[in-house]
Amino acid sequence: MGNPKLFRQETTLMLILILLAVSFLISPAYARENYFPDLSTQLQTGEPDGIGPFAPISVHDYPIGRAFVYGGESPDLFLGAGKWTNLSPGIYLYKYISRKNGVPVFGEPIRVQIPLGLGVSCLIYQRNKGDVFAIWKINKGFKVARYNRRKHCFVLVNKEMIDEPLDQVFLTYGAGPMTRVEFGNHAPGFIAGSRYGNLSFHTFGPGFELSRRRYVVGVDGIRLRNKTTGAAPLSYPNAEGTNCDLIVIGEGGTYYYRFTGRFDDRDQPVYANQAYLLEKNAPLSHSSLPVINTVDWDGDGDIDIVSGDSVGFVSLLENTGTTATPRFLAPVKLRAAGEIIRIRPGYYGSLQGPKEANWGYTCPTVVDWNRDGLPDIVMSDSTATHKVYINRAAPNKPELAAARELFCEGLDLHGAWRVKPGAGLLNGKMVYVLIDEDEEFHLFWKIDEQNLEDGGKLRLDGGAAISANPKNRTGGRGGRVKITLFDWDRNGRNDLLLTTHSGNSIPHPKHGIPHQAGAMVMLMLNVSKAEDIRFAPPRPLQYKGRTLYLGEHSCSAAPYPFGKDKYGMIVTIESGRFFLLPPDRISWGPPPNI
Repeated sequence: MGNPKLFRQETTLMLILILLAVSFLISPAYARENYFPDLSTQLQTGEPDGIGPFAPISVHDYPIGRAFVYGGESPDLFLGAGKWTNLSPGIYLYKYISRKNGVPVFGEPIRVQIPLGLGVSCLIYQRNKGDVFAIWKINKGFKVARYNRRKHCFVLVNKEMIDEPLDQVFLTYGAGPMTRVEFGNHAPGFIAGSRYGNLSFHTFGPGFELSRRRYVVGVDGIRLRNKTTGAAPLSYPNAEGTNCDLIVIGEGGTYYYRFTGRFDDRDQPVYANQAYLLEKNAPLSHSSLPVINTVDWDGDGDIDIVSGDSVGFVSLLENTGTTATPRFLAPVKLRAAGEIIRIRPGYYGSLQGPKEANWGYTCPTVVDWNRDGLPDIVMSDSTATHKVYINRAAPNKPELAAARELFCEGLDLHGAWRVKPGAGLLNGKMVYVLIDEDEEFHLFWKIDEQNLEDGGKLRLDGGAAISANPKNRTGGRGGRVKITLFDWDRNGRNDLLLTTHSGNSIPHPKHGIPHQAGAMVMLMLNVSKAEDIRFAPPRPLQYKGRTLYLGEHSCSAAPYPFGKDKYGMIVTIESGRFFLLPPDRISWGPPPNI
């Protein structure tokens, strides 16, 4: 066989050469990357005291522990952040600062270093304000690390440093979606989260067996159902120091529940309605996977934000500043006919089945649909149906009527899911643009408030239909494009401003963009001739001369005025944060080779 060492070296060299050769054959469009705007462009909360809703680091953060690290009146907070973020995944520490209306306020996060090879799924544990430990359950064993306050890192230590059996620590203090709760004059118990938002309550019997399942209920006596997906609770001390309140985090928000001190007649703990957990100097944020519009919603002369989200709500982020110096407040859920707008597909409504029952993926477009001078909303969502909410009120006090279905030829309008429809004027007529079930852009002409006429496929200047996805991305993997009609080049004709999922492929199923490179903002200029509506191939948004790739799931964008006929852009990322990009920092890159 010869020299085994020489054989291994030759084999390794050959493998490296093969991999290098293959890498040159792979199109750059298929290379997954992220490039986000500078943090200096990130919008901050507009609240006067700088205290706003807690801004998630990733699409779905997890509460993994509380401990007195900084010596404050209440413990500090440890969170685990997943991979979908413009920051680094990992464990983060938030310093407790104060309370506002009884809700804890935390400072800006510090990333905590953890031992190599270990993830964020762990339990943070502290006894009597002493050492802080992180415990990882690895198969049938455990790894333990102690927190170094000076270096903000966890360092592996001998498991014997914790006196109690580690499996009992997990049972006693809760791990994963379960947390131990103490009530003073009532036996302690456990509250567990769930995928669909229920918060179940158990107490321990002799030998650590759990009691029958009960639930957390609201002050109205009805079970509390957290509106996020994958709700994970962590008990937190109230102002008196009893670990009876709850921090609950899921995809779609970070909330605080205050224990009322009461149990109902079924021995179920009663909690007040949810409030936003608070952060000092908080980045402006809204849920996860926001879908935004910039519009003067309340008629006061400045630009507000109206946004959908993955959880199925539509919210207003009111601007209490000016368009030139915006101060956006915390999201407030919009109502239609007096009821909060909430799309929840439930058991049958989602293309991806009951496991996505809570994901509404609302994609609103604000437009003056009936041409009466007031902003209305047309919208699609996870059900792939299309609705209109007509504004029936005065200009400075919008009131939306109940949703009405949109129809074409008498049949409910239907297309690909999770698509923000484009609505506005083309050739002087109101149109509606969606992604159809062929995964191609489709045009409809408005007849009246609820009825549309089929206008056929939207086409490139060469006549080809405009694709939205590769041929193998259909059903639950399809759709996901956000469409805005806006006259970007100020020539009097609306162009297509688009944002995507990483997997979309526009305008060609094989040679389009981003095609797995990362969620992207792009522009398709209107090159129509008379009645023949055509669009140029897409050009990607660039920031400081480099194409923006804004994560995996989705991004969103809306034009933002910077003076007369001068526009920058607000872009959002999947974790719900907002970035305001001035005109002098953005440009449009070259179109794909098709």
